[in-house]
Amino acid sequence: MADAMRGERPAWIPLPLERLLADPLLDGWPDEDRKRLLLELGGHHLFNVVPDYPGQQLDSADPEAVLSAIHDWWTEVGDAERASYFGSVYPTFFASSALREGIDRAAWFTLFALACFQSFGRAQDGQHRRFIEQGWNQGWWRDLAESRPPDDVQSWLGRLERWSAPEQVDQTFLPWRRAFVDLYTVARWLDEYVEVIRVLPRIVRERGAISLNDVLRPSFSPVIMPLGLDAAPLSRSLGIGTNWMIREMLRQGVYEAQDADRMAPYCWAPSQRVRRLLNVLGAGVGERADNEASRAIHGFVVSHLGAERARFIGDFDLPLQLITREVHGAALAQCFQAANLEPPDFDAVREALEDEPIFETSDP
Repeated sequence: MADAMRGERPAWIPLPLERLLADPLLDGWPDEDRKRLLLELGGHHLFNVVPDYPGQQLDSADPEAVLSAIHDWWTEVGDAERASYFGSVYPTFFASSALREGIDRAAWFTLFALACFQSFGRAQDGQHRRFIEQGWNQGWWRDLAESRPPDDVQSWLGRLERWSAPEQVDQTFLPWRRAFVDLYTVARWLDEYVEVIRVLPRIVRERGAISLNDVLRPSFSPVIMPLGLDAAPLSRSLGIGTNWMIREMLRQGVYEAQDADRMAPYCWAPSQRVRRLLNVLGAGVGERADNEASRAIHGFVVSHLGAERARFIGDFDLPLQLITREVHGAALAQCFQAANLEPPDFDAVREALEDEPIFETSDP
């Protein structure tokens, strides 16, 4: 039952998930079975569950020492890394200011697309950017962004015809092309999705903790229903890209500064490498790429750094995402030296996320 419901949870499942433990729906269930269902539905962050990674002592690390060292590293290199990250992630035509000035469909479509692409296993930021820039330079990315499906679908059909033509031998960016259904969904319900993302701080302020998977099902979410928005579910399409988007909304100033504290728990993307890093430190954030684990990650970091330092100078999980990359291997090793330990062996763990495709890409 949990397998069937995990992806798009029915509206009758109570939120937050921990309410299931005392819900009349489970009257007569043994306590152990209730907890098991909660765990399988994605509530692993509510339990002290630490995955067993071979060859790694999970209880020997000093979380505070390592995280403090990462904070110090980011304080030193943050300015340069921020500029480098923006240039590698965002297309040259993209301006974050457009997100603050009404609904610029090209800007918002691009942001949602980048969020969808975050769930691609083994892909690099520059590959996402180059796919979008290629489409922009050829004219079809703007056409897709400005389209209004289902009445206006010619640009989508034209792109599919072009990519499926017998003379089309170029298979560059094939995995991104396969995401066309997600992109079409974004274009069809873009106004509604933008409204949902924009009102999240107000919803959290008024209601407290929320489920990201719930609010990304606007037609079924009891939290979103009062807004009168009707749109297809987007939770599976975005995945951990939801956390990425919320973080970027904070970093780019789309959300107001006063919303940073209340939105901070939702902008920690549990990518495979970050989960590996944090579980070695004893976080127990699980083995799945679940956007709902963000609150558990945030809570763990806050418990060792304090709320202010856990913001990492307003970049939240970005330093953790970057320092776990091979290019910063020496920096990570130095941070673990603060606890007299060796850093995690990322090569010993399967790189691709559990529910994401593995593929090879080539530059245009």
